[in-house]
Amino acid sequence: MEQIIGIDLAKRVFQVHIVSAQGEKKANKMITREKLTTFIVQQPPSRIVMEACGSANYWSRQFRQYGHEVKQISPQYVAPFRMGSKNDKNDAVAIVEADSRPGMRYVPEKSIEQQDIQCLHRVRQRLMKNKTALINQIRGLGLEYDIAIPEGAHKIMAHLPDHLEDAENELTTLSRELLHEMLQELQDNQQRIKILDLRFALISQQNEDTLRLESIPGIGPLGASALTVALGDSADFQNGRHFASYLGLVPKEHSSGGKVRLLGITKRGDGYLRGLLIHGARSVVYRVINLPEERCGGLQRWLKGIITRSGVNKAVVALANKNARIAWALINQKTEYIVK
Repeated sequence: MEQIIGIDLAKRVFQVHIVSAQGEKKANKMITREKLTTFIVQQPPSRIVMEACGSANYWSRQFRQYGHEVKQISPQYVAPFRMGSKNDKNDAVAIVEADSRPGMRYVPEKSIEQQDIQCLHRVRQRLMKNKTALINQIRGLGLEYDIAIPEGAHKIMAHLPDHLEDAENELTTLSRELLHEMLQELQDNQQRIKILDLRFALISQQNEDTLRLESIPGIGPLGASALTVALGDSADFQNGRHFASYLGLVPKEHSSGGKVRLLGITKRGDGYLRGLLIHGARSVVYRVINLPEERCGGLQRWLKGIITRSGVNKAVVALANKNARIAWALINQKTEYIVK
């Protein structure tokens, strides 16, 4: 590559920093969105580096069409190289500076198909947050009228109509109308989540890798599709541990003077996918706790040993880490999960 181009992405205005292959500064200027593509087309074969943020995957696909090599860097790895105040010009310089470091870790680029599935996950994630907020608000407002409703969407939909029809409680006409509208909103939200879950199930049946991942204990259609998006063809990760580290499922280290000190997990990477793996692993661990020894296989005995030594929570994280490694191996080697 003849030069390196660092681009600080934005909605309308982009800051472009260009250096030669030897590191000599050639330009640092601002370009509007309308002129960016034309500018990149006119450049010789270059290495283009951007932060992994909104629209980065779109621009990566566009720039590759013109023969450029494109890389995305996590913002947390760019920030240490920023000198001076935070502004677009210094951000673009920091992106190029970070890329020049040997061993820099890059974020895998997502295809359009992967982005489609990720969009479904983001919409479902928002609906789940809205549902939780709506449930809490209904229960909180109900307590102001001496109406105590148990936790859970299904319990609210089962108990709230009875309270709305009860003419002897303290609910006024206005409060009944308001709670009735909130109940309808909750029902609509639940219906939208069910529709999205059906879409995930359909995607799982059409994708060979997703079906392969669903065979892992603790991974269902939701987790399998999210893993498919994150892994791609698995070529961006050296091994299973690299992928587990990418998801923040490995211990944080704080060592000094030859004394090794391991802390809790790093929690880096995609918190949503990490949460799916943790929740799936937790369901497996809870079933194993009371499982008779004669019905235990290799995985169950391994989990029981960790539970005995370190407790349930560490066993959950250990299984989530193990599942991430297994997922990488299944996608990388195109093999099936074998229960032992």
